[in-house]
Amino acid sequence: MRNTPAAGNVHAKTGSLTGVSSLSGYVTAADGRPLVFSMITNNSVGVSLRPIEDAVAIRLASPSAAGVRAAADSGREDVECSWVKAC
Repeated sequence: MRNTPAAGNVHAKTGSLTGVSSLSGYVTAADGRPLVFSMITNNSVGVSLRPIEDAVAIRLASPSAAGVRAAADSGREDVECSWVKAC
């Protein structure tokens, strides 16, 4: 994630089992707000998910992540950014 808004900003831990990959951590958004995130992917045998996990972390640190934060701030408990396709 060098030379991206996530460099030195995303603090996260990966985890994996056969067919499962995860990334959880925190990042300071471009507007200064702290964000906590977690993603888990199943059925990923033979596929590297690292580029996707990196892209999510970079997006959360980027100024273009306003839609993600708007979804999180909507006040609706039934909405996650993944469901509104803002990620």
